[in-house]
Amino acid sequence: MEAFVNFLIGLLTTLSQFAIKAVIAAVLLIVGWILIGKFAKKLAETDKMKKYDPTLASFVQSAVNLGLKILLVVVCISILGVPAASFVALIASAGVAIGLALQGGLSNIAGGIMLLVFRPFTVGDYIVSGGNEGFVTAINIFYTTILTTDNRKVFLPNGGVSNSALVNVTAEETRRVDLTYVVSFESDLEKAKKVLKLVAGSESKVLKDPAVSVLVTEYADGAYKVQLRAWCKTEDYWAVYGSIQDKVRPAFEASGIALGHPHLNVHVSNDQ
Repeated sequence: MEAFVNFLIGLLTTLSQFAIKAVIAAVLLIVGWILIGKFAKKLAETDKMKKYDPTLASFVQSAVNLGLKILLVVVCISILGVPAASFVALIASAGVAIGLALQGGLSNIAGGIMLLVFRPFTVGDYIVSGGNEGFVTAINIFYTTILTTDNRKVFLPNGGVSNSALVNVTAEETRRVDLTYVVSFESDLEKAKKVLKLVAGSESKVLKDPAVSVLVTEYADGAYKVQLRAWCKTEDYWAVYGSIQDKVRPAFEASGIALGHPHLNVHVSNDQ
């Protein structure tokens, strides 16, 4: 009977000690998790970090956040009585399986590092990748975040971005606006070219050098395909594009230039 009582006392003591450790570990995990998130965010938002490299800031935030939280979990497990060495050994022994399970994640981490090293784009650039396009708002440890022109946030895996064709629309200071118009064969082609040059030349945001050019790109069905090429600053691209589009049709109508339309020739046979 005495042995059974001693067993119960020992069991209750062990359970109470474990319960205390579990409470301490849980509190540490919750508080530490919150504080680490705030610390990583604060680190990325420091004036020095933003001024030095805004692109690196978001990556540093996600890397520090992930690294410290993994360390926190190891510490909490150690508080519960599981030796850290045993825990690390367990992870090491399962390394192959974990590596296969996290293959995509590891690829994204490697892709993020490649993006930071080679810098095909930085935060604020407008990119096109894998059918998605928008302004880069962050490069994190796993994903690159872009904001589309209609205000949708898209998360692109770093591995896919670094290993696929990528267009950096805003990499250069200037862009060329290409607009094609179909002009009827009955209209004066040289006059149509002159009108297009005048319209483009009236735009204050169109650059004088390189000069505006107009050329025939194709002889279509009953019409010329005439392309207007005008250069502007990259940030003015859509403003110039829209303004020229608004002005060309009225200018053509005022000058007697007819826009071409598809023709369909129908031959009726009287043969029975």
